[in-house]
Amino acid sequence: MRRSVLLVLAFVIVVVIVTWFAIPAHATPIHGGLDYTAARGNTVEHFDLGWRLEAGGFLQIDRWHATASFAGLMSVHSDLPERDGTRLGAWSAGGRLAYHHPLAHHAVAMIALGFERIWLRGEDDVRRGCRETGACLIGYFTEQPHYDAWAPQLRIGYGLFAPAPDTKLGGTLELIVEPMFYSNVPPDGAHGIAVFAAFTGTVGGGRGD
Repeated sequence: MRRSVLLVLAFVIVVVIVTWFAIPAHATPIHGGLDYTAARGNTVEHFDLGWRLEAGGFLQIDRWHATASFAGLMSVHSDLPERDGTRLGAWSAGGRLAYHHPLAHHAVAMIALGFERIWLRGEDDVRRGCRETGACLIGYFTEQPHYDAWAPQLRIGYGLFAPAPDTKLGGTLELIVEPMFYSNVPPDGAHGIAVFAAFTGTVGGGRGD
């Protein structure tokens, strides 16, 4: 888990460094602050993803916006309680790089690519067959479900931001798409495409034009 978080942070640092040197230094707008996202997800295989809450730090250089964030899925439900239990939750660590294209009247169109590491955990004990998981030779055992996945991420959105050059204040309506594959869900894994309808609020400051 710690290794996954370090990989996410390393990704964001590399993105920031590359972006910094790729953009001319004179009068380049630079802002930093926080992104907050609330999103509602669909059902992926047997998992109803429910609400997702996310917070992260950002650095925006000109039109390039890099974010490292942590998210929580507060209440995930499964329609296979005998496999997953009745109560699950998840959290994730991720990074993304967005491009903000300015439109009229302080609006922006946004597209972002990124990835995240997801940890999905159950609170109930479930019974597994040894042959189902390969964890033992014969019979059954009990455990609390714990599933992990890497997920690439695409975001597209439309937002409005305050015109003050030294302030980064605004909001974006977003569509988040994540192909997911949980390889350790018995017996053969679980996969699907998660789709979230989201709103991201951005608060920060820095140097404008």
